[in-house]
Amino acid sequence: QTRILRTRNRLTDGLFAEGGMVKAFSNHDFLLGLIDLYELTDDSQYLDMASQGVRSLRQKLGHKGFLLNQASAQDGDQGRIIHRANPFNGGYIELYCDLFRITGNQKYLNFAEEESGAWLRSAFFRRHGLFQRIELADNRWLYPVLNWRIRPPLARLFKDNTNLMYSLVELHH
Repeated sequence: QTRILRTRNRLTDGLFAEGGMVKAFSNHDFLLGLIDLYELTDDSQYLDMASQGVRSLRQKLGHKGFLLNQASAQDGDQGRIIHRANPFNGGYIELYCDLFRITGNQKYLNFAEEESGAWLRSAFFRRHGLFQRIELADNRWLYPVLNWRIRPPLARLFKDNTNLMYSLVELHH
């Protein structure tokens, strides 16, 4: 427990940053672990750290209902042209559901619904019933230009689709 609290001096706005970049993949298990520790110990420091991390995550990586894969730790996605998201990031929906259950704060449920809606509205999901490995969070006009760059697998069942599907089940449970 003490080791977790010592991570504070290694965090940027409550999140791990690698090489000046905040990455959704690198922070998922950390924030989930903080929630689990709170539930085990009832120590509000863990809940506070998880809440701060989610706030920063949404601020830095949130874009048009998606959580982007990565962004600058300092200024988020400022100036980006291509905004890429991965269905693995849908695992945060389950985390938001946990925070809603614990705190009763509606904003967490709103986050979960916003992100799930963005994925469910995606063209690839509507067409194939799976979530695409690389989803462009906007700039739909770029799809034809960039599709030639996306090589199989277009969708990965385990981790990407399972993370997001388990989260959708949790949200609608």
